[in-house]
Amino acid sequence: MNKDADKPHPQEAPIELSAYAQYESFLGGGSCIGGGGQGAARVNAGLQIVTEVNGCLVVNMPKYQSGDSIMFAAGPRWTPRAAHRFSPFIEALLGGRRITHDVQDPLKREELLDAWNKGDLPHFPKRSDYMAEYQAFGFAMKMGGGFDAVFRRAFAWRVFDLAYTHSWLRAVDPLNASQGVSISSSLVLRIGTW
Repeated sequence: MNKDADKPHPQEAPIELSAYAQYESFLGGGSCIGGGGQGAARVNAGLQIVTEVNGCLVVNMPKYQSGDSIMFAAGPRWTPRAAHRFSPFIEALLGGRRITHDVQDPLKREELLDAWNKGDLPHFPKRSDYMAEYQAFGFAMKMGGGFDAVFRRAFAWRVFDLAYTHSWLRAVDPLNASQGVSISSSLVLRIGTW
C-alpha cells in the first residue's frame, strides 16, 4: 500500500502557473496594454518564489511610430492565507526591462516598394531599410499586491494585482518607463491540490 496515495492534498498549491492581461501607466508619460505569465513555487505555507515575464504595446503613439516594453523579474511573494478561499498577497520582484521605440519613414518605404516592383532591388525591402529603432535596457523592480479567489481546487482567479514599477533606464524619445503603475488580472492553475 502506498502511504503517499492516502495523504490528503495540500490546501496551498505547491506550484502555480498564471497568464494575465495587464494595463500599465508610465508616470513619465504614456501607457501600455499587454499581458504576461507567472510561475510560482511554494517554499512554505505563506511564501512563494515567483518568476514573471510580460510585454506590452504602448498605446496612443503618433502615426508611423510604435513602442513596446518587455519585463522579466523574480522574487518572493508572501501569501498569509493561501489555504483560504480568498487569499491576499504582496510581492517584490527584481529583474530587467527593455523599452523599444520604432519610427518609420513612410516616404522611404514607398520608394523602396516602387523600386522592388520595378525590379531595381535584389530583395524585398526589410523593415530596417525604412525604420529606425531606439532601445534602452536596465534593471527593473516591481512591488505590489492583490488577492486571489479560489473557485475550484485546481483553479483560482487573481482578481487584481496592483503594482508599482521602477526601471533604471533612460527615456527612449517620448517613452519614459522609469516609473509606472500597473494593474492586471489572471487565471491561475494550481498544481498539486488535486
